[in-house]
Amino acid sequence: MTITVARATLALCLATGAMGFSAPSVSRLPMTSLKGSQSRAAAASSISALSMSGAAPKKSASALTTQVRAAFESASTKLVPAYAAFTSLFGIASGLPAALVVSLIASSVGFISAVYFVGYGYALSMIALGSVALRQYMPTASQFAVYHAAAVVAWGARILVFLLYREFYAWKQLRERNMETNKKFAPTAKVSTWLFVSVFYSLLFTPVLFHLQTASTIPLLTKTGLGVAAVGLVLESQSDSAKSSFKKKTPSSFMSTGLYRLCRHPNYLGEIIFWAGSYMAGVGSLTSPLKWTSASLGMAGIIAIMLQATESLEKKQALKYVKVEGYKEYVAKTPKLLPFTSGDDLEEILEAAKKAKDAKVKSVAAAKDKAVKDQEAKDNDAKDKESKGKGPAGVPAAAKKAAPETPSVKIIGTNESPYLKNKKPWDT
Repeated sequence: MTITVARATLALCLATGAMGFSAPSVSRLPMTSLKGSQSRAAAASSISALSMSGAAPKKSASALTTQVRAAFESASTKLVPAYAAFTSLFGIASGLPAALVVSLIASSVGFISAVYFVGYGYALSMIALGSVALRQYMPTASQFAVYHAAAVVAWGARILVFLLYREFYAWKQLRERNMETNKKFAPTAKVSTWLFVSVFYSLLFTPVLFHLQTASTIPLLTKTGLGVAAVGLVLESQSDSAKSSFKKKTPSSFMSTGLYRLCRHPNYLGEIIFWAGSYMAGVGSLTSPLKWTSASLGMAGIIAIMLQATESLEKKQALKYVKVEGYKEYVAKTPKLLPFTSGDDLEEILEAAKKAKDAKVKSVAAAKDKAVKDQEAKDNDAKDKESKGKGPAGVPAAAKKAAPETPSVKIIGTNESPYLKNKKPWDT
């Protein structure tokens, strides 16, 4: 019903603009459109009086549309030089500077919350990189290169939708946790993280970028790579979806059914497979040492990050599910990441988790101690500077020299009174 009303309203607006609907055209309205005792003659006389008084009629919808269009064209004209400067970056270093600029813009969402640098920033960067590269190279790109870029855009869109669903619907407490984590990041830490992930995202995208620039010389490998990427996309999507539904129903338990029988982290495995397929699809277009280095660094980076994420999640889950029935057996018989390999000993994972937790506690304590010592040092410096300019009783040093000497007064009880040492009792 809402869509129908919206369409009708849009059609009416367009029709009104096309007719040049203005104030004098009220006389064309039927009598029933006027409220109360008004009539067609009254409306006509009112308009005539308005015209005679010299008041300007309202601008027509078509004139307003023309002004809006002119303003948009003016803004577009001003943006043309900036866009031309940006597109010129595609001609430098095989387009790597342009990819970096796009990643910097897309991943800047992380300044809302630092966690978003590796979440929404990741997804938005791939969507933006794929879209901009397609816009730049589609007229000359091969058919499979277009498929390659479209696959990366689809991957980014899938991740984006999943993250939004998880944070704002399935797991609303996650947003509060993200904002709390954000408070722990200093501005300099945010900037360094932003730069690092932007460089990494642009490198990870380079097989697609180079594929769009140059058709693959190994078509079979390209087709195989696209097939592998499709398998990875499906595996990751299904794993995330199944786990999200399961955790919504039973948040205190672990998932061990479906794809989670193959390995304990099939979503991470799917992501590695997807980017491995993307790398394979672009290998035939790596025609220079710069291209080989860029693409290989991106692939090595995503593997290292996924392995580290797997180890980190393993430790968290070991501490969380250690007392849940069946988890020890699940870990023992189900491989961690690679299907058809052996499982792990939960006790070893727990020991590593406890060591990591203790190290983190010590690190936090050391950071707090350092902050306290730094603050004490600043306070002491301030006191030293203040004491150099004032005497024991708070009298400026120059006034102290000019003041007449007073006989010393012996304090009954002890000569170690804090007052004789220019201290307050609570300073001891």
